[in-house]
Amino acid sequence: MKSLFLPVCLLMLFAACSPVRKWGDVEREKVKIDLRAYRDGAPVLSAVPDSVFDTLAAHIVRDLSDAYPDYGQFAALPAAQDTAVHAMMARIGGMIRHDPQTLALLFPPAELARRGILPGRLDRDQQITYYNCLAGKLRGAYPSTEEFLFMVAEGRLSSRQLDALLRPCAVEMGAVEATELEMAI
Repeated sequence: MKSLFLPVCLLMLFAACSPVRKWGDVEREKVKIDLRAYRDGAPVLSAVPDSVFDTLAAHIVRDLSDAYPDYGQFAALPAAQDTAVHAMMARIGGMIRHDPQTLALLFPPAELARRGILPGRLDRDQQITYYNCLAGKLRGAYPSTEEFLFMVAEGRLSSRQLDALLRPCAVEMGAVEATELEMAI
């Protein structure tokens, strides 16, 4: 027992003296800036209003600081920015699973109307129906919502492929007419 006392004390002393870099305002802001830069470069995320994104980024930084209490450990990761982006996609994916209406932040009705996917005006019930349908299509077509978000953000889906995913729900609810190609499928 006495022989373990000294090594345990030395280990505790070493752990107490090792430098731990806490998450301060500067570190939190750096991660938020990195997330914002990623958002600005990803068309699907650029539609998210700044106020909503700022709240989202604050939650993501909190998630990261909980997972990596030592900022130095997080910053030393070979892919720290990728880790932050993954945390963002996981958070957005969770929001979509919890409330499909979150998709309206990524695919605003006005933008979908401009692209001819939705009519110019939908009432609230029609929007709810559309985004619930879209969430169902995503669950059926992709292994996870996060995988879909990465594919869109990284440009692995062409606008034609994306429109082909977004349009059927509008057709199903009778908001737009099916094209000849859609009727043939």
